[in-house]
Amino acid sequence: MPGDGIQLVRQKPLVDSLETILARIRSARRILLALDYEGTVAPFAPTPQSGIPPEVIELLSAISAIERVSIAIVSGGSLPDLKRRIAFPAALIANHGLEIETREFSFVHPAAEGMRREVDQACWDLRQAFESIGSVAVENQSLTASVHYRDVSDELGNWVRQTASMVLQPYRDALCCKPVLAAVQVRPRTVWNKGTALRHLLRSAGDAGTLVVCAGDDRTDSDLFRAVPFAVCLKVGDPQATHAGYDMQTPIALLKFLRHILGGMDVRDRQRPRLGPDLAGSSGSVPALPLLTKRSGA
Repeated sequence: MPGDGIQLVRQKPLVDSLETILARIRSARRILLALDYEGTVAPFAPTPQSGIPPEVIELLSAISAIERVSIAIVSGGSLPDLKRRIAFPAALIANHGLEIETREFSFVHPAAEGMRREVDQACWDLRQAFESIGSVAVENQSLTASVHYRDVSDELGNWVRQTASMVLQPYRDALCCKPVLAAVQVRPRTVWNKGTALRHLLRSAGDAGTLVVCAGDDRTDSDLFRAVPFAVCLKVGDPQATHAGYDMQTPIALLKFLRHILGGMDVRDRQRPRLGPDLAGSSGSVPALPLLTKRSGA
């Protein structure tokens, strides 16, 4: 991210360092796989309602049964939508980190909670601006919103981004907009993101021995890549300057990498994991927030 003081790098092909990475994974006491949803574990499709392929669900279900491995699925979409799509044990980080849910706790960022009305009003204005354009869809995700424009010309995409920015000018004190892959993201103006949410999740257990493996395909996933020191960070899709250390061209390559992880685990590892706050700890400093609540019976 420009101006953050951290130099972006060109990744190395994962295959060049595969054995070294797998050795780190095999020797780690705890492992957290933090995986972006669309474009990473689910294909980037003409509409944002794509699901996870059955073979990926089967593989992640098998990995989630390994005692020392936990999975977190990370998405820019809403928590209810993400919950409908995940059919295996996983912590869920939704709305670009503004919502977190595990078996033990749920979290909503307090500043975002207070801006639901602004998001609703902005979505109404955006829909009015784009109502005559059938290839543009405005999605209200409660805490955030997205203006999707897939399978359109570059010229129309540029117009959508410019128009969304103009429409959102009256909300600039409360909301910000950011162009991402075939969409404009509308979010509360906070410093919270996918990366700070990941550290918040990790911090809940206080176990600093966890190896974090992150994978993502979009600009917003750079927040994941730089969240935890010494994490293994994988950029899925076209190589570009990012905070990830390694690249893989397609989600199929990620699927093969996950199969390597599963195949490298000792049979004694394959027990049902605990979920949520037993994930790990992090040295990153994340402030305690008041809307972290224990679930009943947890």
